[in-house]
Amino acid sequence: MSDVRILSATCLCGQVAFQIEDSFLILGYCHCSECQKFSGSQCSAWGRIERAKVSIQLGGSLIKHYQKNETGRVAFCSHCGSSLYNEQIHEDFLGIRLGILDDEPDAKPTLHVYCDSRAPWHEITDTLLQFETVPGGN
Repeated sequence: MSDVRILSATCLCGQVAFQIEDSFLILGYCHCSECQKFSGSQCSAWGRIERAKVSIQLGGSLIKHYQKNETGRVAFCSHCGSSLYNEQIHEDFLGIRLGILDDEPDAKPTLHVYCDSRAPWHEITDTLLQFETVPGGN
């Protein structure tokens, strides 16, 4: 049995629940225009994790997807509208919205991505690494 902590996560109404291994590959803030629209804020706090390390515990039938482009889609609770995760449909990773976590992960965000798309009224004032797009330049 693994010694990895398990985090609980829920949507706003509590009708969708997850268990997520506390083994995020990376945590950060995304400033792309899609995250701004989907979160209704200047950025989205997210954690990249392998899909196999996320388990739906409750409300799987309430999870709906919006296909935002040919390969990417976002998931939300169809009851309360909470943003749950982002995924590239041909990858084995999810971008979990950190706001759904009920427990604090061991790691903290370390970077900002898509800073070239940040809201013009938002100034990034912390000392975390900033990337115009994503590390590696995709």
